[in-house]
Amino acid sequence: MKIKFNKTLIYLSLLSLVAGFFYSHDLFFIYLKYLDFFPQIIFNWPDANANYFFVKLFTQTNTLSFYEPLNIITDNIIHTRSINVLSGSLVPMSWLWPIILWASLAKIFGLFSILWLNPILAMLSLWLVYAISQNLFKDKNLSFLITALLAFFAPWLYFANLVMLPSILIIFLYLLSAYLFLKSFSVARGKLIIFSIASAIFVLSVLARPSEFIWLASILLLSIYFNKNKIQIKHYFTFIIIFLIFTSITLYFNNLVYGNYFSFGYLNFQATSSAIPAQSIFLPFGWQTKIFLKNIFYHFILLIWPYWILVLTALIILRKKVFALENIWKKYLLICVVASFLLFIYYANWDIADMSVKQYNKISNSYVRYFLPLYILWLPIFAKSIQIIFNSPRVVAGKYFYQTIIIVLLSIFSLHLAFYAPFDGLLAQKKNIKIYYQQFEQVKNLVPADAIILTIKSDKIFFPSYPVIVPQGDLPLWPRIAKLLTQRSVFYVHDLSEVDIAREKELALQAGIELNFVSALENNFKLEELKLIK
Repeated sequence: MKIKFNKTLIYLSLLSLVAGFFYSHDLFFIYLKYLDFFPQIIFNWPDANANYFFVKLFTQTNTLSFYEPLNIITDNIIHTRSINVLSGSLVPMSWLWPIILWASLAKIFGLFSILWLNPILAMLSLWLVYAISQNLFKDKNLSFLITALLAFFAPWLYFANLVMLPSILIIFLYLLSAYLFLKSFSVARGKLIIFSIASAIFVLSVLARPSEFIWLASILLLSIYFNKNKIQIKHYFTFIIIFLIFTSITLYFNNLVYGNYFSFGYLNFQATSSAIPAQSIFLPFGWQTKIFLKNIFYHFILLIWPYWILVLTALIILRKKVFALENIWKKYLLICVVASFLLFIYYANWDIADMSVKQYNKISNSYVRYFLPLYILWLPIFAKSIQIIFNSPRVVAGKYFYQTIIIVLLSIFSLHLAFYAPFDGLLAQKKNIKIYYQQFEQVKNLVPADAIILTIKSDKIFFPSYPVIVPQGDLPLWPRIAKLLTQRSVFYVHDLSEVDIAREKELALQAGIELNFVSALENNFKLEELKLIK
């Protein structure tokens, strides 16, 4: 009996396995390496640190708040940059659904299993992208090109390695819901069941990051318009009912954690008013034309410039024929343009305050993180450009060879960007985390277990092994620490210059606190103990 092999299945399997190796770089070469030797996992992002803390807390206690009694006497001074405080308790400074989903998986498969989730979901997303592309464009070659572009696409590969950030999880939910929506209109039986599951996953993905609602709504509404003949009244009712159910669950969790149905983690609970201006919903960072255009150019175009060169080349080849493209491409391009513009309005007006992030972070900055869905949305345009370039009569005989060469070159470009970005690539991150573990070990040997750490940006290193204080907000720092020193010992971990630390010592002295040098730490950091002056 002759066995028939499905070439597409084989190619996709090989592609996802090779890509999965790169997606798991941090897991194998950082987290597994240090797991057996240190009492806590150290992440490079404070958001990841906070997410893991609350996932572990929810897994063990079924709660998402941790009471810190010393916050009561210090006006909520004890918390990390990515954790909020409500009435003395540490609560998530994020949307709750990603934490709930992670914790649910951790309850079933164990806490460590969630570290595998991003690489696995990134691999599964490749299959979803292929299936969606094939359903939309009915072109196996194009669908594989799109999937291959995503497999080693620098921002995708980079964030697949950042195991406790929700970007990959949320995009996987987007893709899964899109695949099931398309599937529900093509199957003969069970259409409404599949549509209901797709609706639930889509609504969950929106509620996992509600700030994405506006551009996602544009895709949904345009898709409904393009497919209005396939959608029946029962579909609308089903979607609305599911939306109301999940929204009610979300409001319940909000009230449980934040004490108000319409509160969420990004609010400043220490402010006198938690009201959100209407403008903030649509323009949370205002409108700044120069910053808007600059962020789009640097982080959406220049960051991945070879891909846009392909689009420009394809446009030159097509010229006026671009208007003769199939109808599906006109519809898809309209979706890309509208969704991109709406997401840019929301995020591209944001001017990051941290100058070091703006100067040194290339692949890891928040613009890339929030533009990630748009990069993926434009991949079919990039893939179509490759097809157009190599569909001319001169090269048609070897088009698959040339397409492969382009994919390989783009993959090399992306791998280099993801791994070798000088200050924030995956290799630089690996080096930084090694330093963090060395600093943690040094501090652990010098600082009592019940002490509190004051630090500017090293909260992600020491929390939750130590309660931490990060100077932020408008309330004075040192008088509040003076209250704390009557209860617990406090140590300062910093890399301030002599001028800056002299200024801090002067402010501390005014509050009756002196700083005593304890030890030098790895990477030019210093450890000082804070004492009340008698």
